[in-house]
Order: sequence, then structure tokens, then C-alpha cells
Amino acid sequence: MLGDGRGWHRGDRTESSELIRFEQWKVDAITPEGDRRARDAVRARAHVNDFTCWLLARC
Repeated sequence: MLGDGRGWHRGDRTESSELIRFEQWKVDAITPEGDRRARDAVRARAHVNDFTCWLLARC
């Protein structure tokens, strides 16, 4: 579920990045004071996923 990577060229987010950002929103909503480890894990997945989509788009 990496998306097609074309979003990078237009500056849009990929579908999978949107899903991960939604998961981040859910984590923040459940733990308003913030469980830092949970937030960091979701954020790290978003960064890795964005890089993977960018890399696949270049191939």
C-alpha cells in the first residue's frame, strides 16, 4: 500500500502517507497529553513511507 509515487512530483501526499497521518491523529486523540513513543513510531513510519515512495518514483 505504498501508493503510486506520482504525488511527489506534484507536491501532494501519497495515499499511504495520508493513512499514516490519520493514524497519527488517532494516537493524538486517544492520548491528548501524548504518549511520545506512540507518536514517534507513527511519525517514523510516515517518514520511511514517504522516502520509499519517492525512491520508487525515481526508478
